[in-house]
Amino acid sequence: MISTTMKIGFARRGLPLFGLLALLVPAHLAAQSADVTYVQGSVDLQKPGQPRTEAFIGDSMNPGDSIITGSDGLAQLQKENLADITVSQGTVFTLRQIEENGKKRDVLSVSLGSLAFKFNQLGGTEPLIGTTSAVAGIRGTELKVFAGADGSSLFVVESGKVQVSGASGQPVDLTANEGVEVDPGQAPGQKIKVLHGQVDYSTWNAQKLDALLKDPGAAAAKVRTQMESYIAQINDLWPEYQKAYAKLTEERQKLPEIEKKQGKQARTDYYNKTVLPVEQRARGLFLNLRYYTLSALSLRRYVLGTMYTRLTSMYIVDQSNPVYRGFEQIYQQIVTDYERSVVPHLVAADI
Repeated sequence: MISTTMKIGFARRGLPLFGLLALLVPAHLAAQSADVTYVQGSVDLQKPGQPRTEAFIGDSMNPGDSIITGSDGLAQLQKENLADITVSQGTVFTLRQIEENGKKRDVLSVSLGSLAFKFNQLGGTEPLIGTTSAVAGIRGTELKVFAGADGSSLFVVESGKVQVSGASGQPVDLTANEGVEVDPGQAPGQKIKVLHGQVDYSTWNAQKLDALLKDPGAAAAKVRTQMESYIAQINDLWPEYQKAYAKLTEERQKLPEIEKKQGKQARTDYYNKTVLPVEQRARGLFLNLRYYTLSALSLRRYVLGTMYTRLTSMYIVDQSNPVYRGFEQIYQQIVTDYERSVVPHLVAADI
């Protein structure tokens, strides 16, 4: 549970989030959408700060939006004529963005459930595929991604090439009919051979759930490692962003005086030469800070929260059981670290 006093986020630190969004995020980002082309059963669209609504054909997802399917739900999306995305039942799919080497990249993120991707064209800056435990660079055309109840991931390539990275270790390159699992907080495992249609999400996830219930302490410890990885990224980015934002504010304040004394062209020249590079750096740092913050939120909400609900129900009349007590101790450690290091970067619209 997130305490009420910690929900103010950026505004509490003197950096109002929505003012920053207007300042740092260009308007053209809203055009980078995924359009809903088919829905079946229970399919909802969640936009930041708004109530969840039923999704309909023709709806568009912008960065920050999520599609959430129920146990009977199915959705198909098309992303800018680049990719067809199938969102299976019981899935949380979010469109996010990150900056790498000065370029923005979309991250097609699944927090829980399964997705199938078919890329229609390659070239330029392809999106990344993200889960709560891994990220994959696309150099292929068809793949499936599973995100399990314990926070683990499975990537299966049907054609093309995909590079999968975990929280540590070396990335793994996959080609057609190959797959790899990634546990939260860990390096990718060994590659496995996977024939087309051989792996079923429900069966795979049931195995992960069985392992979780057999040794919940070990599963929680892996989630703690993954959360620590996100927190480390946040802690690295935050002071750099503060410096960049302060510098940007300082440089922007000079523009009216330059225009007054030297004219509009001098103002434009100063902006392009001096202000714009600082603005671009601040924008990139802000985008990445939000990416890791929201990734930690998804891990807390969809993985750790689900673990806690399952195990509390299972041990509701036996909470002194050492198995449950071991899990609950690690759970409380994760929540404490999360509230201290992640929640201050959230705003009410994220909750």
